[in-house]
Amino acid sequence: MMLPGTRAHLSTTSLIGLAILSLAGASPASAQTEPAAEDAGTNSGDIVVTAERRSQNLQDVPASITAFDGNSLRDLRVTQVSDLSRLTPGLAVRVSGSTSDPQFTVRGIGMNNSETNQNPAVTTYLDEIALPSNAMLGVQLFDLERVEVLKGPQGTFYGRNTTGGAVNLITKRPTRELSVDARVDAGSLALREIEVGIGGPITSTLSARVAANSYQRHGWQDLIVSGPRHGDFGTRNGDLDRQAFRASLLWEPGTVFNALLVGDYSTTNDDAMAYQHTGNLKKDGSRTFCGYVATGIRDEANCGSYAIPRTGPGGTPVSGVQIFSDLQDDPRTAYASFVYGNQNDVDTGGVSLKMNADFGPVILTSVTGYRKYKRISTADDGSPYVLSDNYRDQRMSVFQQELRAGSGEGWGALSWIAGMYYTRDTNDDFVLFDQSDQFAYSAEFVSTYRQVTESLAAFAQVDYALTDQLTLTAGGRYTGERKEFSYDGSVIGSGAFPVPVQGYDNHINADRGTWRVSLKYEPSADLNLYANVSTGFKGGGFPGTIAFSVGQLTPFAPETITAYEGGVKAALFDRTVRLNTAFYYYDWKDFQATTQVNVSGVPLVILGTAGDARIYGVEGDISWYPVPSLMLRGGFNWNDAKIKNGRYDGQIPPNTPDISATGFARWEPKNLFGALTPYAQADVSYTSATFVALANAPTVKEPKAFFANARIGLKHDNGIEIAGWVRNLTDKLYRTSILGSGSASLPARATFNDPRTWGVSLGYHF
Repeated sequence: MMLPGTRAHLSTTSLIGLAILSLAGASPASAQTEPAAEDAGTNSGDIVVTAERRSQNLQDVPASITAFDGNSLRDLRVTQVSDLSRLTPGLAVRVSGSTSDPQFTVRGIGMNNSETNQNPAVTTYLDEIALPSNAMLGVQLFDLERVEVLKGPQGTFYGRNTTGGAVNLITKRPTRELSVDARVDAGSLALREIEVGIGGPITSTLSARVAANSYQRHGWQDLIVSGPRHGDFGTRNGDLDRQAFRASLLWEPGTVFNALLVGDYSTTNDDAMAYQHTGNLKKDGSRTFCGYVATGIRDEANCGSYAIPRTGPGGTPVSGVQIFSDLQDDPRTAYASFVYGNQNDVDTGGVSLKMNADFGPVILTSVTGYRKYKRISTADDGSPYVLSDNYRDQRMSVFQQELRAGSGEGWGALSWIAGMYYTRDTNDDFVLFDQSDQFAYSAEFVSTYRQVTESLAAFAQVDYALTDQLTLTAGGRYTGERKEFSYDGSVIGSGAFPVPVQGYDNHINADRGTWRVSLKYEPSADLNLYANVSTGFKGGGFPGTIAFSVGQLTPFAPETITAYEGGVKAALFDRTVRLNTAFYYYDWKDFQATTQVNVSGVPLVILGTAGDARIYGVEGDISWYPVPSLMLRGGFNWNDAKIKNGRYDGQIPPNTPDISATGFARWEPKNLFGALTPYAQADVSYTSATFVALANAPTVKEPKAFFANARIGLKHDNGIEIAGWVRNLTDKLYRTSILGSGSASLPARATFNDPRTWGVSLGYHF
C-alpha cells in the first residue's frame, strides 16, 4: 500500500536574487560596524531578556536563564532547537525517530513521548505564542533576535506544561533604520542554505521586516538492500528540503500605542531516516532474548534482530520462525522496506498580534496568536521486512489570547503584572501500522484519534523593594483545563490478530494553582544573590498510541513539581569575569513518562504516570575576557535524579545525564588588518551516559557523548563576512533516539546524529 504525500517545493531563485541584491546594492558608507567580541560572544551578561514579561538585564533576573543573541546563534550554526543542548548545561534534547521531533528535558524534568497530542514539560514559545506539541519544533530556525532557556517550573507567567522550564524564541523586529542580514552557505552533503532578512521604515509610523530561509542537503544514510517487495537498491535516506518565510509589521503612531503583527509559513519535505537495529533475539529460533554488548551496538555472534515467518519451497509458510540478522553494523547504512514510501512532509504557519498601550501608571498588553500544522510522515522498522512500518497524517491548530496589565510610572518600590490567558488546541491523528510480515499474524492496523484541549488561567506577580538592595517577589496562577478525546481503530488482514478499540470517547477536567516566592539581594550592581521556591503543573491526558483494550486509553493524572533554588550571579574583576551558579532541589510528583508493554504479543508504547522523583544538583556558568579580543566560557551541570516509588523505584528518569558540560572560546582581534577583523571560535559539549527510557535497560542506555565544532572567519568593517566551519569534528555517531522493543518479534532500534559536516559561509550585515 503506497500513500506518498504531496511534495511542494518552493523555488529558491527569488532568495538567491535577494541575497545578491543585498550584497551588491547596500552602500558601504552606511554599513554598521559588527559588534565587538563581547557583544558577539555567546551569553553575554549584557543581554536583555523578557523572561518575566518585561525587559531586564540577564544578570538581574533572580532565576536560572541561558540566553543567546542573534549573532551567537548565527556563528554557532543553531539551525534547529535541538542544537541548543550542546550550548546549555542541564538541557538535554532527544529527537524522536525518523520525524526528528525534539524532546526537551531540563535538569531531569521532561517527557519521553513524541505523540502530537502530548504537551511537553518544557514548552517552547515563538514570540510569546505557545507551541503545544514537540512536533511543531521540527522546523528551521532563522532570523532570530535571541533565544532564552528558562530553567525550573514557570508556573506564574507561563502556566501549565512548564514543570521543567520554557524556551523563548524571539524573532527580529522591524527597525526604524534600514537593516540587511544576508547569508549563503555551501558545504558537504551538497548543502545549500540561503538566508535573507531586510527591515526598515515604510512611513514615519510604520516599519516592516521580511525574512526567508532555504535549506537543502543530501542525506548520509545509504539503503544497501531493498525489501522483498518494496524499495530500490542504493537509495539514499535523509535528504532535507526546508523553506521558510516570515513578515512583520510594526506600527507606532505615537508614544502611547504600538502594535506588532507577525506572520510566518514554512514547509519541510524531508526523507525519513531508517532505524538501525540493536540485536535482541537468540539466533537459535527460540524467540527468546539474548544478552547485550555493553559497549557495542549489537552482538552479531549470538543475536539477531528480526523474527520473520519461515518459508518452504515457493514461499510456502512452514512452522516456526527464522531469525534475520543485519551484518552491517555501520549506522551510515540501513536495511529498509519503506512500504509507505519515504517522507517527512510538514506545512505549518501562523500569525500573531501584540499590542501595547502605555498610559503612564499602567501598561496594557494583548497577545493574540493562531497557528496550524500538518504533517505526513512514514517510518520503517529498519528491516527489509514489513514488521512495524507506519504512515501518519497529523493535523494541529492552536489559538491563544493573553491580556495583561503591568505597572508603569509612579509606583515607587512596587511593580506588578496581572493578566488572563486562554488557549484552545485541536489535534487529529491518523496512522496505518503495517505488520504484514509479522510471524504470528499478517495485518495492517488503523488508528485515529481527535483531542481538543481548552485552558483558562489568571495570573499575577508583585515585586516589592524592601530596601535598595533587597527585593521580595510573590506570584501565582490559577489554571483550569479540559481535554476531550475520541479514538477509533480497525484492522485489515487475516489470521489471529487483536482488534483495536472502536468508538471510544472520554474527557478529563483539571484545575490547579501554582505559585512562586523569591528573595533577591543585590549588595552591589555586580552581585545578585537570590533564593526562590516555585511550583509547576502539567495537565493529565490520554495516550495517543494504538490501543487494543480500553485500559490502554485510560487517562493519566496531572504531574506537579515543587522546586527550591538558590543562586549567585556575579560580575568580577572590572566585569571581565561573569560567574553564575545555582543550586536546586526538585520534588516531582506523579511524573508522566513512556514505558513499553506487551499486549497480545504486540509491543506498545504507553504513556502514563511513572511515580514520584526527587532531583537535586548544582549548575555553573562562567565567562571570562582575559583580553578584549578573547572570550572564554564554560558551563556545567551535575544532577542526581532518582525515582522514589512505584514500578521504577530507584531508577533514573529518562534523558537525565549525571553530568553535562559545555565550553566555548572565541578570538576576535578588532581591526587586526586595518578594516579587516579575523576571528576563530570553537565549542565543545559533553554528556555522561544516559538512559533514554523506562525501564533502565542496556538497550536504552546511551553512552557518554562528546561533540566539538569550529569556525574561522574574516569580517570587513563594511559588513561583509566570509567564514568556514566544521560540525562534529570527531565524526562520532551517537544514538539520538532508542526504541527498546519489549517484543520477541520486533527489533530494538535507534537513530543517530549527523556525521561530520563542513561548509563555507558568505554574509553581509548592516
